[in-house]
This record gives sequence, C-alpha cells and structure tokens, in this order.
Amino acid sequence: MTDAPDTFAALARDYADFYRRLDAIADDHSPGAVWRRANRASRADLPRARKWKARFLDLDPAPLHNAVALDGMAPMLWEDAWHLAVALPQPGPYALEFEPDDVLLIARDGRAQMLGDPACAYIAPAREQERLTIRTDAKAWARDIALQRLEWWGLRRERRRLLQAEPTWVGEPTTALIMGPLAKVRWSDFRATVIEVPADLRQQVNRAVYAQAQLPRIEGRA
Repeated sequence: MTDAPDTFAALARDYADFYRRLDAIADDHSPGAVWRRANRASRADLPRARKWKARFLDLDPAPLHNAVALDGMAPMLWEDAWHLAVALPQPGPYALEFEPDDVLLIARDGRAQMLGDPACAYIAPAREQERLTIRTDAKAWARDIALQRLEWWGLRRERRRLLQAEPTWVGEPTTALIMGPLAKVRWSDFRATVIEVPADLRQQVNRAVYAQAQLPRIEGRA
C-alpha cells in the first residue's frame, strides 16, 4: 500500500513534468512560464527562499507562518538584479502549480513594474470596498498581501473547527498600488467610498481625482 506522502510526491512530480513540457511549447517570457521557473527554483530550497523573501520585505525571517504568508511570491533574477516576483492573482495554499494572469516584479527600493507591461501605472482591487488603502511602496503592498493570506489561514482553521467548511479563497489583493504618474491613474477604477493615501500625496491625489471628474461648463446662447 502506497503511503500518502509518497503519493503526494509522485503527484507533484507529474505536475512539474507536465508544466515543463508546457513551457517548452509556450512563450518563454509569458507571465505563466516566468512564474513557474521562479517558483520552482524557490521550492528547491524552501527554508532559504522563505527567509530571503521575508528579509526582502523587511519582515522577521524566523516565523514558520511565513511559509503561508509569502507562498505566492518568489525570488527572481531580472535584468541582472534580484526582484521579488508576485503572482497575480495569488495562488491558494497547497497550489502545486499555478498559472497567474500577471507577475509584478518588485525591486529592492520598493519600485515595481508589471512583467511585460512596464507602462502599467497602477493595480486596483476588482471588488468594491468601503475603505480602500493605496500604497506607493510595492514592498508595503506585498506585506498587505502576506497579511491577507495569514488572515485567510486563521479563518480557515476556525471554520474547519466549528463548521467543517473552508472559506472561499480570493486571490485578489485588497489594497491598491500606484507605480506610475498620478495623471496616468484612472481613478474611477478605485471603487470605494473612502480612499486612504500617504499623507504627502493627499493634495496631489485630490487634484488628480478632481481633474478627471470635472464636468464641462454649460453656457446658453441666443
């Protein structure tokens, strides 16, 4: 009789082999192919990768719960510099292989760019919220994602204990990230009653929002 860990390991190898063959016929630089390579490389030494990601985000590398919090991120060498690759949407826990729609690359100084779309100016949550936090530091935004994953994990434990049910996994970030000029941000995409921004950007954001919302003046004529 085959032990469960052996069965899981065999399944993981089958998945990896399938996606290696898929990489061979897919665009080598597509978000999915790039993410799979970075993610597989990090899984070769999970403890080391977990500590690297935590230090990159200025987090304590010791806690084991970083394995859950940082699972949707991977170290990645891009243009001769190490970045943190963040899969979008985020993969759920226990996802052996995952095909993201996009990959965000975060540099050590907190700046970020979307893989294949360096002109992308912002990331907006798809769901409407009462209060929406906007970040301009991609590291802070990634820490929000890590916290979001941990909160889901805690809710999962509570639901399983009380209801024997799993909460729905939502891989979309709940905070927004601005990566480019404010003038390139389409503010109508941020569906929220209240938007929280860094204090030093408040006036600039107010002017940008007003400029986009300004209606033409109506004049009568004889």
